[in-house]
Amino acid sequence: MRIINLLFLLLAVPCWAQSGHISLSVAEDDITLGGRFYVDIEVVDMPNVYGADIEIVYDPDVLTVIDKDENKDGVQIEASDFFNTRYQFILKNHVNKKEGRIQFVMSQVNPAKDVNGSGILGRVQFEASSMHLPTEVAIVSAKFGSQDGKVSKPEVATPKQIHFQSSAPRVQKSSSLVSVFIAITFVVLFLTIFARVIRKRSVLATE
Repeated sequence: MRIINLLFLLLAVPCWAQSGHISLSVAEDDITLGGRFYVDIEVVDMPNVYGADIEIVYDPDVLTVIDKDENKDGVQIEASDFFNTRYQFILKNHVNKKEGRIQFVMSQVNPAKDVNGSGILGRVQFEASSMHLPTEVAIVSAKFGSQDGKVSKPEVATPKQIHFQSSAPRVQKSSSLVSVFIAITFVVLFLTIFARVIRKRSVLATE
């Protein structure tokens, strides 16, 4: 019953207080075209909270969400350990791959208590397309509810900009090194053959 009440409070439109901060952070430093990477949902200085209702958008033409629970229908993201994982209850975990929209609603259950502070609420694993286009992932809605029914709305950071590193320069560099190695090999082979010819002529001349 308490979970139902909390869900009602999160989905309602009360006069909430703004407290805490929520943002998206990229776990990997080097994101390559066609590669996979994680985006963390990070909260900082949160007040006492018992559940969360988060909505995230992204460009489905550039990014694809990787399903973290293939045993369930649809596509889900990964919950983290900001809330007590032993008493954590996922109310909604849905990815609309066509629209590029993620809805993530979670709560705790008894005997868990409110939690506060900073941590990682969840993680989204994306796969980048082969298009060399910058893109962004944004939190469009974030509401938190406490065990006693208070709803708070944290400050939401600006959209996370995602830039991809093309693998072409690395391939080109490797190709250049191979070319240099082949050239050196040919030079050494040529000098070896030339030295043998000179040596053979010297022997014949002395005879």
